[in-house]
Amino acid sequence: MSIYAGTVDAKRDKATYDDDGNSVINIIVKTHKTLIGNIKVAVKRTVVLFRGEADLADRALEPGVHVVFGEVTRNPRIYKTKKGLTREVVDMVAESFEVVKPKDFKDNLDELMKMNLAEGEFTFTDEDRATALKAEAAIDSDDSDIPFGE
Repeated sequence: MSIYAGTVDAKRDKATYDDDGNSVINIIVKTHKTLIGNIKVAVKRTVVLFRGEADLADRALEPGVHVVFGEVTRNPRIYKTKKGLTREVVDMVAESFEVVKPKDFKDNLDELMKMNLAEGEFTFTDEDRATALKAEAAIDSDDSDIPFGE
């Protein structure tokens, strides 16, 4: 099981993504990575929560709150910006989250950072690109080449 721990930096407005009213929310989490020795740099990553967890996160998570997300998987995607630029990113989808008390977070920060999803998991790969393009091609298909009823 992968986790991702950090401090909420921002959250986007909760949105519905289907006709049943299921929710999704994007949480921007600030954490750090160690470059060399004790040299650390701040890193911001997006964590996505769906359905009931999105509803809970909308109420419980505010900037400055320390959190640990559970059952985290990488979510590579390609999108176009309003300016027409193509971006390739790897976000995370989490199944759950727990708010952590500030003292507990501070006392266990180094161990939590070691347990976080590895930094290499956020690199968009050629395999990610091929998968995304294949999915895009499937979405653009009008199914005219599928022989129905034959």
